[in-house]
Amino acid sequence: MCPLQEWADAELKQRIASESGHICAFFTGNEGHYQIRWFTPRAEIQGICGHGTLAAAFVILNQLGDSSEEIVFHVAAGELRVGRRNAGYVLDLPALKPTPCPLPEQIGEILSRKPDGPLGALDLIAIFSAKEHVSRVQAKHEVLD
Repeated sequence: MCPLQEWADAELKQRIASESGHICAFFTGNEGHYQIRWFTPRAEIQGICGHGTLAAAFVILNQLGDSSEEIVFHVAAGELRVGRRNAGYVLDLPALKPTPCPLPEQIGEILSRKPDGPLGALDLIAIFSAKEHVSRVQAKHEVLD
């Protein structure tokens, strides 16, 4: 967790995540309202990082003294709300409706088969017309490197 008084530039945040070898959550704000961004060792996460958000909320509510019953992280995908519940926390993620999107160029190579149709919200959803097509998919992780 990296609480900030003000935003550092993305290049610095990326270097910190790269050097740590872990996902880093950077956040700024106060009194229940925050901005948050997540960086893996290789790139900024463009969607949502639920576990990073919960960890940041824990730090804010327990270490940084925010006494709010619920805090809101404002991100490009909407509002991520974390509230105190019983002895724990509840993360409320925005409901995003998947819509048709273009296929990435390497998708056939990555999945060993081209999907019949893609949908996207924050992530790509590969649509196959038959369960046999899904069972034959063999993801090739080295293509992603």
